[in-house]
Amino acid sequence: MTDTKSTHQAALERLQAAVFDLLTSEGWIKALQFRAQFHTYSFFNSLLILTQLPTAILVSGYRKWQEMGRQVRKGERGIRILAPMLRKDPDNPEQKILTGFREVSVFDISQTDGEPIPQPPAPKRLEEDNDLIRAAIRTLEAYCDEVGIDLDRELTHPTALGAYRTTDHSISLRPGLPALHELKTLVHELGHALLHDTHSVNRHTAELEAETTAFLTLQQLGIDTSEYSFPYLANWTDTFENLIAAGDNASKAASELTHYINDNIHHHTSEPARTTSAAPSLVHPRLFSTT
Repeated sequence: MTDTKSTHQAALERLQAAVFDLLTSEGWIKALQFRAQFHTYSFFNSLLILTQLPTAILVSGYRKWQEMGRQVRKGERGIRILAPMLRKDPDNPEQKILTGFREVSVFDISQTDGEPIPQPPAPKRLEEDNDLIRAAIRTLEAYCDEVGIDLDRELTHPTALGAYRTTDHSISLRPGLPALHELKTLVHELGHALLHDTHSVNRHTAELEAETTAFLTLQQLGIDTSEYSFPYLANWTDTFENLIAAGDNASKAASELTHYINDNIHHHTSEPARTTSAAPSLVHPRLFSTT
């Protein structure tokens, strides 16, 4: 059997180099520069946007879109948010005083036409399917049973492909995923279960650690998920130092899953994968999901 530690280290170095290349590529920098021109909305306004247009991804005002070379389509309904009303402080002309709020309309990029938007490379769906992948899925189903994690394929989230709930130690996967993408998503959620069940981390760190766990574990099986994992990780990388730090924890989780798969996969080479398990409970605020 291949030395797991050395294989993980080589895979981790490859991952970090590839993500660094992505983050410093011309296309990625242009996309970041474009997004940096947009306002960051408050938590309350973000909720207002979400309730009115759940699919919104990039929001700005009518004139701002015109400045960016795009035009809001005729008949599009604005998303109503609250803008602050400010006036000069009579005691300090350089300061402004908040006097209240007013309703304004903003629009999502999907409501506009015009100049192409610079886009960073997007994660690609993993379509591969073979006996090894299906045996690995069945092996990890058994792992979930052993460690007390309920697993189902009933996730109905509009964008997420998988979710781990800390309240009831359950994983929910979107039904109908291609075999390899289901395997990668399952390992990603198990990464959350192993690393983030008993202590809180920020969302960026959690996603970096979980996806790195998935990449390292599947690399040990000879399965390459780089077309999905590298762009996914780049999207969640706020600093390169945090990506490197995430690799330490991810390596521990990947080692546990890798050893379990290597020791038990021969028991699961012919049985069919499950279609569902216990129905998921209500979503708790500490919900880790992957797209």
